Amino acid sequence: MKDIFDAIDSRIKSPVFGYFLLSMIAFNWKPIFFLIFDDGSVVDRITYFDEHTNFLTLFLYPIGSTFLYILCYPWIQYASIWISSKPTHLKITQNLKAEHNKILEQKRLEDSRNELNKSLEQGIIDQAKRDQKLTEEFKDDESREKVQSEINSMRAKTALKAKVSDFSLNDGHMKILLIMSEKNGISSAKELVNSSGFKYIKSQHLINQLLENDYLSIYNTNYGGGDFQYKLTDKAMKEIVESGLAD
Repeated sequence: MKDIFDAIDSRIKSPVFGYFLLSMIAFNWKPIFFLIFDDGSVVDRITYFDEHTNFLTLFLYPIGSTFLYILCYPWIQYASIWISSKPTHLKITQNLKAEHNKILEQKRLEDSRNELNKSLEQGIIDQAKRDQKLTEEFKDDESREKVQSEINSMRAKTALKAKVSDFSLNDGHMKILLIMSEKNGISSAKELVNSSGFKYIKSQHLINQLLENDYLSIYNTNYGGGDFQYKLTDKAMKEIVESGLAD
């Protein structure tokens, strides 16, 4: 007997049976509602139920909808999984593309760096060859040292020009030049730092850059109290006029 009840219990718990039961209620909800909740006699309720239900609504339609559910549910589940997996797939693809582009960019930068190093190494080799040739051609120490000194001076000037050409004035530099312009082109170091509105380290850094790139020059080293004066160069005056800072 226990086996029979267990078998019945497993059938009842089956999702197919549950869907069949839901289908039958859906097709016959009005007669079932009347049968359970109407205030009339039991005979009247049963009679109403019999009149408004039949084999089709009680068995055939629910069984048909259950079979349809059995056939369609796996496909609906598959479609649901496929749709939900698309965003994940797109995200993974996007991450892979980003990683691929990152690797390509790193390779490009590495190739550029290798090319630059190769060019620098070749320049060092060529310079060493020229120095060796100079040593071989000029046997006299004095002549060789003179020529080497001239070459070193030329190289230093070339390096300085390259450094200067890479320099460009920013807003901080222009503010320093404007202050100098308002002070008729000459200002003490302390006045210039105090008037800049920047902290001391930044002000001094900007001033040093202007000195290195020939926008300022040291005018008076004995101004008083251990202070000294800066002066605008012709290059700075030209920049101030062309930029419209001096009316």
